[in-house]
Amino acid sequence: MKYLNKRSITLLSIGGVFFVIFLLMQIPASFGWQYVPPNLKKQIQLSGLDGTIWSGTAATSYINGQDTGRLSWQLSPFAFFVGKLGLSFNLVGKSGSLSGDVMMNETTISASNIQSNMRASFFNVFLAKQLPLPVMLQGKINAELDSLYFERGKQIQLTGSILWHNAEVQGVQTIPLGKVSINADKTDSGSIIKVINKDNPLDIKGNITLNNNGHYDINIGLLNRDKSRKDLNDMLNFLGQADSNGRHYYKQKGVLRI
Repeated sequence: MKYLNKRSITLLSIGGVFFVIFLLMQIPASFGWQYVPPNLKKQIQLSGLDGTIWSGTAATSYINGQDTGRLSWQLSPFAFFVGKLGLSFNLVGKSGSLSGDVMMNETTISASNIQSNMRASFFNVFLAKQLPLPVMLQGKINAELDSLYFERGKQIQLTGSILWHNAEVQGVQTIPLGKVSINADKTDSGSIIKVINKDNPLDIKGNITLNNNGHYDINIGLLNRDKSRKDLNDMLNFLGQADSNGRHYYKQKGVLRI
């Protein structure tokens, strides 16, 4: 009996992988969606599927109950060689657009080249799960995220920049924030997110620290640039004593629920 040598086994393995990829290129997206795990379908709903598992579209999509519009995707063949699912995606809907590259397995998710042009109100559902008091966001958010890496309970790292135009926070009072700049950089223990605004009566400046274990620490300073604005003075007094520079601080600690 003649045994296969290592070179033959390697070539057969590579051929097998490409054969699986070829099969995926032929399977209709609607057929493949039937076998998606039920717990994932609770978070993501797709309808009007067209194309294949490899490259396809969904006429409508919902993520956690929110309408995210039309979805298109393209799988990456290279991800299979490292035991992961990789894809490029593009979402276009009423709330805006979102695109990027994602790679994932059972325990980790990594994303890169994330481009977003969204209504700030899209994130209100997510914030409702994180903050103890109801807060609503308004305005337009343009994001360019270079990288995002998430491994539950072990690592969260984010790098990139976000511009929040006509920013407004609605809670007990409506707080106009103008144009807000948000910049994120990764650290050994997680990520540091710096927040600052420009050309607005209410000056904001501070940091949000996000640790690898999911704990966050918000420390944002607010200063009334326009002393004639009594409404801003009254609002800031709710935050407590100002420091020597007249700046009040909003502080909040918690754990991300993801």
